[in-house]
Amino acid sequence: MLRLPQLDSSRKCGPCTACCTALGVEELNKPRGVICKHICNGCAIYATRPESCRTYYCAWRVGFGLPEDRPDKIGVVCTYVTSKSVGRRVLEILELWEGAADEPRPSALIKQAAATQIVFIQGNKTRKPFTIIPQYEAGKIKLEILNNMEAALKDQLPGFMPGSTTEK
Repeated sequence: MLRLPQLDSSRKCGPCTACCTALGVEELNKPRGVICKHICNGCAIYATRPESCRTYYCAWRVGFGLPEDRPDKIGVVCTYVTSKSVGRRVLEILELWEGAADEPRPSALIKQAAATQIVFIQGNKTRKPFTIIPQYEAGKIKLEILNNMEAALKDQLPGFMPGSTTEK
């Protein structure tokens, strides 16, 4: 079984609500890429928020990147998921705004991560999702899994709805 990193207690969400826009939340019928209707100077339903929100921690909260790389500041939410399809940890990156993943700091983080793990990038509006695999993994992972990485990740975040940035 793959172990995910432990929560870094020095990193707090604070005013960041990036996951509340980037992620879909099944219990709230909230699609990805749409700001949660409960955001108002933080989470208006924080005390009673859904279980999937309670248990979610982005990769920044578990130590990915520098302390100043908080998702709301760099424009991407990074999430570690364990993909059963490929049998290892995958870093999923969700853009908060168009082109955020191309900006210098997110781009450097993506390059750093892609050297050692599979990275799946989901664009904000027009960018088609794509997967980057480390060179040493080339040829080891079936192409059909990579072409359908979003579906492969679907069951990895219970309560969260993978999908496009538009409603179904």
